[in-house]
Amino acid sequence: MKVMKGIAFKTIAELIISLFAVGLFLAILSNMAPSVTAQSYCMIGKSISALPVPSSLKPDLDHCGLHKETRRLVIDEPLTDDLLFDYIMNCWDGNFRGRGGQTHHCYELFVRDSPQIINEFSFSAHLAQNNLCRDLPNNHIESIGASFDCGDKNSLFWRIGDIQGSDLTIVIKYDAFHHRVEVI
Repeated sequence: MKVMKGIAFKTIAELIISLFAVGLFLAILSNMAPSVTAQSYCMIGKSISALPVPSSLKPDLDHCGLHKETRRLVIDEPLTDDLLFDYIMNCWDGNFRGRGGQTHHCYELFVRDSPQIINEFSFSAHLAQNNLCRDLPNNHIESIGASFDCGDKNSLFWRIGDIQGSDLTIVIKYDAFHHRVEVI
């Protein structure tokens, strides 16, 4: 029994000394290079935010450049693949190309008119034809359950079906858990 108390006390003492040393190191580092400490905090915070933990345990990362507000826009011009791509890429780039740590809606687009049919297959074909698969890979078409030759991973999840007609709402969301953009 006495041996167990000695080991536990020794372990706790080493842990306290280690934490003190790390704290002292961070204090010295933050005085010498404050931007390095802030970048490290943001990197660690983004990693923690991507974990499936309660929101109350996630750190506040507003100063790290994550945009959590939804932009609501009315699109008066006819919707095209290029225009939709611009909004999807803004969401993707704004979330560090899949390394962002918080799930959120980037855009709610209120589209007045979409004369052409846009679906995941036609949009992915547009990506491939314009050599955009490196920027936004989409190698799986959910609607038909088939592989597609557009990059090495599935960074686009299409849940909206066919986009066509007038007075439509399109939501572009970043999903931090799956590291992809969703079109809803």
